[in-house]
Amino acid sequence: MHKHCSLLLALSLLAFFSVTGSAQIAPTDKSLEALRDHDRAPVTQLVNDFLQYQRSQQWGLLYDLFSSTYIRLETRSEKRFDYVEKQQALTAEGRTMYIVDFTLRRVLVTDPFDGQYSFAGCANVFRDGEIQFTNAHLDLILEKDVWRIADYGMFATCQPPDLECKK
Repeated sequence: MHKHCSLLLALSLLAFFSVTGSAQIAPTDKSLEALRDHDRAPVTQLVNDFLQYQRSQQWGLLYDLFSSTYIRLETRSEKRFDYVEKQQALTAEGRTMYIVDFTLRRVLVTDPFDGQYSFAGCANVFRDGEIQFTNAHLDLILEKDVWRIADYGMFATCQPPDLECKK
């Protein structure tokens, strides 16, 4: 019974935030000025897709956005099917953590030669059956001429003061 209540709560919150959430990065966001002109559209689209797929728990589509480095290091080379099954099981158990909405604060250029960016901002995150406000980041890498998610995180403890998220 508890699993069903958690799942119903998660689905209710998901429906609420998919209508009210602001997970999309606007192309006119001033923080995007750090991006090279030819990177702006594909990088912004990747971030928006990531946020949408995570918020709507489309685990297969989310998996497709990860770089091979992320797959190798973070998922221990899990195949797509296994990753999706694992995420669905965690969701059913109420143990899934995902970004509900994200407000971009800054784009950091982490490698101007190879094209690596980090999107840092504040987020409402579904965690432990409730929405929690925190900081979040998405790291992107250009891999074989395609932008991919290299890493992402929430609840990081080492943020510069101007990037800290306070409610």
